Amino acid sequence: MRVYIQKPRTIKGWLGPVNQPDPYARPDIAKGAEYCREMMVGIVELGMPIADEAVFTHNAKGFGELLSWMAIGARSVEDQEHRIFASGSFCAVGMKNGTTGSIEVAVNGIVAAQHRHHAAWEGYQVETKGNPYAHLVLRGGSGGPNYGVEHILEAKKLFEKHKVRNPAIIIDASHDNSRVAGAKVPTQQAMVVKEILALRQVNPEIRKLVKGFMVESFLKEGSQKIESCTPKTIDRGGLSITDPCMGWDSTEKLIKEMAKYHG
Repeated sequence: MRVYIQKPRTIKGWLGPVNQPDPYARPDIAKGAEYCREMMVGIVELGMPIADEAVFTHNAKGFGELLSWMAIGARSVEDQEHRIFASGSFCAVGMKNGTTGSIEVAVNGIVAAQHRHHAAWEGYQVETKGNPYAHLVLRGGSGGPNYGVEHILEAKKLFEKHKVRNPAIIIDASHDNSRVAGAKVPTQQAMVVKEILALRQVNPEIRKLVKGFMVESFLKEGSQKIESCTPKTIDRGGLSITDPCMGWDSTEKLIKEMAKYHG
């Protein structure tokens, strides 16, 4: 389950509950950290593995041991600090392609994350062990979607060129892979998933490489803008305040359809 407590921004905007637990109040990082950890622990204790995106690497001390999966985002994948952070992570890390759609940038990040590094961490010189389970997340880019056969095979060639261990791809069905006429359409995510599942049925190479999907899902379909609402009018009943999401019913339907392709 995506339990993203930090939100990257192209320019500006709400940075997530770890910085500002109430988007209408002043930022309060101490309160945000307490709120986010309590939320994460509660979900983990229910038996649900959780994921977060490493936007602020210094937050790891408070949350890192709770994660089963972590993303290095499109804006961070070229950053040396994030690559070293992934190298020292205890969980599998998905490296997203950059905002331009470049797959090679992400594969370079994977190679860096799979190797050892020396770095300063909390006042000590440390050596990371390298993360053998760093892998690729295809999320589309400014040039359009990048989950097609040609993109997956391009990634395969780069994996082979760089001798990437445990080559694997996750398809992000949202972001630039879900754009229609320039706008993200949450229902398009189901189409992306179904296209790839169909390809896996007929193409052994794709079946071997594509290990799963990311979808943006919440209780209600769509999204709302913080700046267009007030504390009294904002919908707090499960409507996204960031990216457009699939609703609960359509998510449940998609998961059941995906199960038919399992095996």
